[in-house]
Amino acid sequence: MPEKWLRLDEIENAIDNLEMVQHFLEHIPSDLKWKWTIISLHQALYGFLICALQGTDARQTVYDKTKDSVRAIGFYAHDIPVDVIADAFGVSSDKVKRWLAEPHLISIHEALQRARNPS
Repeated sequence: MPEKWLRLDEIENAIDNLEMVQHFLEHIPSDLKWKWTIISLHQALYGFLICALQGTDARQTVYDKTKDSVRAIGFYAHDIPVDVIADAFGVSSDKVKRWLAEPHLISIHEALQRARNPS
């Protein structure tokens, strides 16, 4: 029996969020309508920002440059050993390994700043 997979991507999610805006405006009682409409619009904006910024390299959207974890990822990308990175940041090697294995998506604020940057 062939396996079934559900595949989603950022652009699909952003479009789904726009469709949810329409749904909420048409079908939700007016006292809740605006709450869910605003949440969906926020998610759609964020999704489209992520799509625009990542281009062909998703790594462009998982590094929040303000965090030590991102600086550590940058050092690791330049072949600096994990133990040297750990010493530089005063953390354990295990923590650095977690940073490398679990990068975080940039915030919507960071995404807006990057989208405004012409370079």
